[in-house]
Amino acid sequence: MLVLKIALGIILAFVIIGLAQCVFAIALLRGITSSIPTPTIRSGVGVGLATPARTSPRASPTPSRAPGSARVTVLVLDAATLQPISGVCVTVGPSSCDAVVVRTDPSGHQTLDVVSGSTLYLSHPDYVALQRQVTTTAGQPTSVQISMRRR
Repeated sequence: MLVLKIALGIILAFVIIGLAQCVFAIALLRGITSSIPTPTIRSGVGVGLATPARTSPRASPTPSRAPGSARVTVLVLDAATLQPISGVCVTVGPSSCDAVVVRTDPSGHQTLDVVSGSTLYLSHPDYVALQRQVTTTAGQPTSVQISMRRR
């Protein structure tokens, strides 16, 4: 019976190590390893988790554009004051504006890649939501200025 308990303990330790390594590998593929504990084997029996040393974040490379698309920089302004609006959700096509959607920066800008004829959907809690169709030329950067009215 004791041998069975030891064998199960060893198997469990290997399963835990394997799961921790899978989590680490997924995080590595996503580029977020600084927030995931690194699996380590300590002297003796068992598995521990050590927090890796913090490193300075690396800038994300600019993704390449999809074939036929153009990089569009949107500037969103308040229709009455002509001041930039921060935090506007800008999506291509209807989409929910959840926490992962990038919003306009403090200067009212957002940059995204679209194909010509795409419809941009803009929403902000303090403004009337709207849609704008964008005409672009593949590979050519385009700037679009859009004004939103307060509710």
